[in-house]
Amino acid sequence: MSLVSLDPTTTEARELTAELIRASQGRTPSLTIWCAIPQCQTVLARAGHTSAGPLFTSTWTVPAPRTITEVNGAPLTRSAERGFIESAFGPVACESGPPLERDLAQGVFAAVAPPPGQADDHPPLLVRCAEHGDAVLDRVEVMAHLRDGRTSWAVAVGFPRVEYADPDSTWLPGENSRQQRSRQSRRRR
Repeated sequence: MSLVSLDPTTTEARELTAELIRASQGRTPSLTIWCAIPQCQTVLARAGHTSAGPLFTSTWTVPAPRTITEVNGAPLTRSAERGFIESAFGPVACESGPPLERDLAQGVFAAVAPPPGQADDHPPLLVRCAEHGDAVLDRVEVMAHLRDGRTSWAVAVGFPRVEYADPDSTWLPGENSRQQRSRQSRRRR
């Protein structure tokens, strides 16, 4: 089974998605997509029109990677782990920050109506309910709901989960991503 990419795969697709995200700032999405299970009704995604075209966004949480260093079967505290690493490899030159203590947000930013011939360059419209499963929405159906002026849509989700590659958020517009790209280019030098 191949992994689904949550990121646009070409420069043109990334530029269009970044433009849609910038154009969506300050706008309220017109379509809210819910889990169809009556007892759940979790918001799975939102879609709406921007000045650059229609944008789809979905989000869910995934557990943060937990790394525990063990020596002789016993877990080490953070300071003991640092001492162990320094004794084996030398002083730590820099750290990326404290360990992650909370779950990570992942999701999809995608053009609902990509230019003709570029649909495969854009990520699928994936939605995920933590309890009830996933669904990949049809772009034509999402666009039809936006054109009809619907404000709410309940979608059926199910298992098995859609397997996807870890997203690369460094291309997203905003100060944070520019800082990340700058740091990455400095590391490569």
